[in-house]
Amino acid sequence: MKFSKSALNIEDQLAKLIRMGLLVADEGMAKRQLAGIGYYRFSGYTYPFRVQPDRRRFKSGTRIEQVIRIYDFDRELRLLVNDAVERCEIAIRASFVNETALELGAHWFLDQRHFKASYPFTTVRRKMEDSVGIRFDRATNSKVYPTSHSETFISHYYTKYGDPDIPPIWMTAEMLSFGVLSRLFSCFSDQGIRREIAKPFGIHLSVFQQWLQSLSYLRNLCAHHSRLWNRVFSVPPKIAKVHRNLIAKPDRFYAFAVVVFELLKSIAPDTKWGTQLGELLDKYPEVDLAAMGFPSNWKDEVFWNLS
Repeated sequence: MKFSKSALNIEDQLAKLIRMGLLVADEGMAKRQLAGIGYYRFSGYTYPFRVQPDRRRFKSGTRIEQVIRIYDFDRELRLLVNDAVERCEIAIRASFVNETALELGAHWFLDQRHFKASYPFTTVRRKMEDSVGIRFDRATNSKVYPTSHSETFISHYYTKYGDPDIPPIWMTAEMLSFGVLSRLFSCFSDQGIRREIAKPFGIHLSVFQQWLQSLSYLRNLCAHHSRLWNRVFSVPPKIAKVHRNLIAKPDRFYAFAVVVFELLKSIAPDTKWGTQLGELLDKYPEVDLAAMGFPSNWKDEVFWNLS
């Protein structure tokens, strides 16, 4: 089937929503919201308010303010989660750098022996080179090293050093995405060092390794302003034994909340993130917590310490 839909201007977007049954008392406000959010993104927050199964009409009495409230909730939730994931990522990155640099040296990643045979070593080199700004000039058939860089410490390295041609791990790791870092961790051949990297977080190695992938996925969702509300997550976290009685649906947001809070407690034992999450959910009582995987008595769980 050939796609044939044409773009709509703001007035036509609003008219379409009104024809579908959305109640709009203040059209000026509605147009500003559509202009500031975007019709396609806004539509993602309307589906629970539509008549099933064809979803072509809104349920009777649905007001645009209800949809905007859910959008605002999701935005605040994303900010709260992003702040927590940032703390987790930085702590994991620090543990990764500390353990590998002390045990194996500043440039261990240039030695193929430190990676599983199944992981293409050329991929490691390319990702490292890309991260610090090394590019390949086809005209001269040679590598071009950055004479200036957005990060001063990278520029300083290439101003003063040329061998090795990639900065030490404590510099290069700062330039790697969390996704690349998680893949390096999983392909690292020395399980003993991987276990030491995971040790500060009190999580079994196999669980921790998968959590890195799920956290990277969650971080990317936040970075791209994607919905956390009303989402079935495609890269759910592995459930640790200690959390099996807490989590019924691993592919819903609550499972990620448990993972994030578990890591935060190991990084900052006095963290108030659980309290902040509870306060945010209390602020938006219309949000369907069960659809996000929250058990009805989640606040009473000792794990959250909110009683």
